[in-house]
Amino acid sequence: MSRHIHSLTVSNFRAFQSLTVEGLGGVTLITGQNNAGKSTFLESLWLLFTNASPLTLHSILESRDTRPSRASDDPVVCSLFTGYPNLEDCTEPFSFSATDSKGNVRYSISTQIKWSEVSSSEDVLDNKGKEINDFGFRYSPRPHIVIQGKQGHWLLMLEAFNAMGSNPSSLSVKTLLPCIFVGSNGLRNSNHYASLWDNIALTPEEQDLIAALQIISPGILDVRIVGSQDSSTKRTIIVKSKEYKRPVTLGSYGDGVNRLFGLILSLISAKNGVLLVDEIENGFHYSILPKVWETVFTLARRWNVQVFATTHSWDCIESFQKAASNDPEEGVLLRLLRHEGVTYPTVFCEKELEVATRAHIELR
Repeated sequence: MSRHIHSLTVSNFRAFQSLTVEGLGGVTLITGQNNAGKSTFLESLWLLFTNASPLTLHSILESRDTRPSRASDDPVVCSLFTGYPNLEDCTEPFSFSATDSKGNVRYSISTQIKWSEVSSSEDVLDNKGKEINDFGFRYSPRPHIVIQGKQGHWLLMLEAFNAMGSNPSSLSVKTLLPCIFVGSNGLRNSNHYASLWDNIALTPEEQDLIAALQIISPGILDVRIVGSQDSSTKRTIIVKSKEYKRPVTLGSYGDGVNRLFGLILSLISAKNGVLLVDEIENGFHYSILPKVWETVFTLARRWNVQVFATTHSWDCIESFQKAASNDPEEGVLLRLLRHEGVTYPTVFCEKELEVATRAHIELR
């Protein structure tokens, strides 16, 4: 499989005042104690590859119970900066930069709060806000979110960002790579599953998904999604199985099947891009984790997807190591250790990981 990035540098984002990780794998498993920065590492990648789109920013803030709101004066976007500074103190941007295996910077993005009286991107980025308009009235400077990267830039007045609600789709931003984030509880809702399913229905990818579901439930024969494609209408995932005389909903199955459906559907949908999974072991019995990891490695290679996942589970680490042993140049484990406010990364290649798991060295 292709590694879209080999290293990642993060500055001034949440817990990461400064962090550089080199030697990322085709599949990277991230471990560490609570508050070590595992989820923050995934969020850094998510923001980088989606060009810090308003939807990604909103999703991250909502997941941290800091939803932007027009009715609130609290500039919750400041929680994304290291130290949660006041709005007027957000002078330094948070930024991400990723290189390829040759050390060339392939992707970079910088997010900053700037104050300006104008709304055009050129004026704000050059900090040349006009002080007086054509009628002689003086403007009050307003805070803007300014995103700047190798692939271009965009800006949005902070008030408008707060007023966008939970689905800020009114501002379209071109992503750098296909990138899907799967939270610890899976995807957002059945309609989100359905939108991904529509892209793979009646393709070879559909058969990959059904084969993956058979890891947990061998009787599954087919999957369909019923309901209108109108976004306002709830759509239902239907499963045909040898176990039942008639089709049943996916929700009728246990957490494992539902989690696996979302995981594999997301992996396939991230073709030629990146998949990010928080707490990948959730919903899975330890006995099936080796098959889950084997499937992830196989499909990531087939569909050219670079995978990053977090875990707290020793069983998950052992299963990952066994799958990685079949792809010794692809699987690496990244352990984050936080001490006195600084995060220290350690990357284990497959051989080092094999020795560590055999000796039961603590890697969680």
